[in-house]
Parts: sequence; C-alpha cells; structure tokens
Amino acid sequence: MRASPVARSPSADSDAGTSSTDVADSSRPPRDGLAGRRPPSDAFGAPPPRHGRRRRDDGSDASSYDDDDASEEENFHFARKLHYASLALTAAEPAAPGAGAARVVERRHGEQVERGRRARRREPSPPRVADDDDGSEASRRPSFATAAANRPDADDWDDDDGPGFALVPVTAEEFARLGPLEPPPRRSGGDDFPLRVVFDQLKTGFELGKDLAAQPGSSLAGRYEVEALVGRAAFSSAYAAVDHAPGVSGRRVCLKVVKNNKDFFDQSLDEIKLLRYLGAGGGCSRVVTLLDAFYFREHLVIVTELLKENLYEYGKLCRDRDERYFTRGRVRTIAGQCLAALAYCASLGIIHCDIKPENIVLEDYEAGSVKIIDFGSSCFASDRLATYVQSRSYRAPEVVLGLDYDAGVDVWSLGCVLAEVWGGYVLLQNDSVATMLARLQGILGPIPRAMVERAPNRAAFFTRSGHVYERFDSGRRDAARDDDSASSAERPEEALVVVFPQHTTLARRLHLPPDDAFVDFVQELLAIDPDARPSATTAKLHPFLFERA
Repeated sequence: MRASPVARSPSADSDAGTSSTDVADSSRPPRDGLAGRRPPSDAFGAPPPRHGRRRRDDGSDASSYDDDDASEEENFHFARKLHYASLALTAAEPAAPGAGAARVVERRHGEQVERGRRARRREPSPPRVADDDDGSEASRRPSFATAAANRPDADDWDDDDGPGFALVPVTAEEFARLGPLEPPPRRSGGDDFPLRVVFDQLKTGFELGKDLAAQPGSSLAGRYEVEALVGRAAFSSAYAAVDHAPGVSGRRVCLKVVKNNKDFFDQSLDEIKLLRYLGAGGGCSRVVTLLDAFYFREHLVIVTELLKENLYEYGKLCRDRDERYFTRGRVRTIAGQCLAALAYCASLGIIHCDIKPENIVLEDYEAGSVKIIDFGSSCFASDRLATYVQSRSYRAPEVVLGLDYDAGVDVWSLGCVLAEVWGGYVLLQNDSVATMLARLQGILGPIPRAMVERAPNRAAFFTRSGHVYERFDSGRRDAARDDDSASSAERPEEALVVVFPQHTTLARRLHLPPDDAFVDFVQELLAIDPDARPSATTAKLHPFLFERA
C-alpha cells in the first residue's frame, strides 16, 4: 500500500475605557461555586449529571452560625448564605439564624418535593403563605425566589431522601460579590451561565472586519494585555496575555479568540458550558482550567490558564534539535495523566472527540506533566452523536464505520498519540479514509467481520469480500469529484481501486520487542473492537504505568 505522511499544521485551539453588560446578569455567581470558592467535595460530592438532580449532604453544623444578638442586616446576610448553600431557601426577608433557619430550609425543601409530587399527579398546589406574613407591605412583596419556585417547571429539583442542603461559610468580601438570589435549578428548563458583553459605551454598529487581530501590547476588554500570538487554527486564534484584574494582577493567561462566525460561536458556547461543568466540585488537575469568558467586538473570548507547547509542536522542535525528549518515563507520565483526565470526563458522561497531540499541552517540561485542552468538539454521551468527529489519523474505527460510539473513542485516539510521540511519526499515516483503514488493518489486524456487517458506512469502504477500496479520478488523484459546474462529459472518470495493506506489527513500528510492556499497553488501547477496548479507568491499571524509572 502506498501511503504518504499527511501534511499537518500546528493547532492553535489551545485554550486560547470600556463598559460591560451581561447576557445573563454577570453579578450573579456561577452555580458551581460561591464567588470562585467551591464547596468542599465531602459536602457536595461529585458534580451532578448534566440534566440530573442535584444532591446535597449536610456537611456542616448550623448551630455554629447561631448569634442571638445578630442585627437585622446580619440576619438577612445569613439568609442569603443559606440560600446559596442549599439552593432551597425561598424567602426574601430575613430568616431566623442558626438551627431555626436550617429548619426553614428543610421544611421548604419538603414543600418543593410535595409540589413535585402534585405536579406529577396533576393536582393543584395549595395556596402559598409566607412565613412572615403579618399583613405588612413588606410581607406581601413577592420575592424573585418565590416567583421562581411557583413556576410549574421549578418543581422536583431534588430527591426527597435527605435534607437537601449544606452550609458553606463565606467572607464579607465573597458575600458582596454573590449578587441577587437565584431560583432553584430546574430539571426541565435547562441551566444558564453569565456571559459578559464588553463594549465601547459611546459606539454602536458592526466591526469593520470579521477578524480580531490583537497586537502585542494592546488591551482586550480593558483587562487583558496581549503579549504574543501563540497559534492559529480553523476556528480561533490563541494569544498569551497578562490579566490585570484586581486580586490576580500579573497572572498570565491564554485568550482563545473565536472567529466571528455563528457556528463557531455556538460551538464555543458548548465548550464554555463543558469547561464550567468539568471544573465544578474541584475538577480534574489534568483538564485545562477555565478562568473567564466574555464577548468583545463581535468575538467570543475564552480565557484559560496559560500552558506551554503542545506535544506536536514540542516534538517537532525536539526533532529539529535532534533531542530525545519523549523518554519512556515521560511517555508513562503523559499516558497516566491523560488517562486520568479521560476517566474523569467519562465519569461525567463527556466524550472529548478530538484527542490528538495538538490538544495535549505540556504543563512542565522537566516532569513531562500535561493537560488536555480544546473541548470545542466535545459532547455528552447522551447527546445525538455527530458522525464526523476526531481528526482522521486518530479516528476510531467505529466512528469511521458509522457505528455507535462512546468514550472509548478517546482511548483509541490516546493510543495513536502515545505511539506517535514514542516513534516520532504518525502511526496511521494516510491520505484518505480508505488508506487509513488499510494501514490500520496492516498494523493491528483485520476489522472484525461483525463490525463491518453492521456498519452503515460499509459500502463506502469495503467490497463484498471485505477488502478496502477507494474511489478516485482516473485522470487526476486530487481532481474535484463533485464539481457540479462541469458537465458529465467533462468530468474525469472514476476508478475503483482496492487498497491492500502492507502487513507489519505494532512492535516493529515502535522499534520494541513484542513482549515489551509499552507495546502491550498501546495494543490494548488500540483494540479495534470497541467492546474489547479498555475504558480509561481500566487502562490506568496496566503494568506499564507502574514501572519504575
């Protein structure tokens, strides 16, 4: 089989006087923490499923907040804290402090559960009476939280098998940033997050161009000082910058400036949602950290921590210098940390869908520690899965064949990446999907017949006898095959060519003995049958990862 290395360009999808307003009230804190301070994991546990129910355990002592001499203002502040800790307190007026307030939360949580039961039985709810209804104007004034709780779709947000709240102490400074009360999360109505819109107060109208070319030394959103362009990709550009916000002044960050395109904008909103979700409850140290996101001059900007080179760029640099950076120990570190990140994503039902060397970025050169970036193509396993995902050289066979897939496709891609960084070249070198399938079978063995027979795309790549074939123009390999502007007489004739693989072994490609632990490890990650492929959690137990340096 003839196969040439695919031309690859470095990816830049690394997590790359003004006034501001919010699409969804920026003064409101994110639901995954209080003013940037997340509750302890033993109080809240792991992040909830995307559309599942939020569960809370009582992780603190309500009596520790008891203060009989508290002022009315302090009591009001305490009620606000209870609201953010439990997401169940629905009173706008001050609540009694201490255990009494905790009982108010428990009782109102029970009322919510009862409203949920009534909604399921289509029974009318009883009239709602405020706890402090003394006939005064203040007691009759409806609160935002009360109105939200009375909506039909605000019911049944939690199970009825527990108190449904936890107390989290906050400082006065944190409380000042908490913003207005939020309604309880809704299962049927979705979730939301604030997005700042930064604009010139004395200017309207569209930008003159579609691209935002940030120059070194310029300022974005009156806060981020651009240092340099670190990369470009099809959807975005990434810049190194310095954050001059109070409290973090001098922090270096990465600005991912998304191109001004509706589809790119929507896809990047999904990335923000997933990064927020991944960061809830403490997150995973091997996944890039989201710091900020805002809309500026018709561009969505995602702000993350600034990391170093990605594996592709740094590997290329080391080859140019004739240096051996990816030693066995560093490859072991990269493998273990990537598997930890993928296991964490899979535990939340998330599929990355684009694991490749460009999306694995070094955090520390000496240790070889890495983080996974770019969740712009990611999805939930429960979503309607796209049929065109993953870069071709790292695309799992079940995706190519149009079969159902899960987080196992990320494990396959990681196996290709590890073989590449060790060997120094793309494992499944190809110039088309057909040549990639042939290369795959030549190295890893034939694709199981059962997979091919149930594949919706089998006719596009396989003959009836099971051989891989390819269509291309007989006159010119790169000619456009779908040129509607040309008449049928002018179009070049198509030829069907069977692509026979050149047989070899994975051990030979890695220049290692067949019984080597690393060969066995990569061989398991690259199991063609997804049912035989280990999950990221299982793969973390392979003996290769426990070798001593």
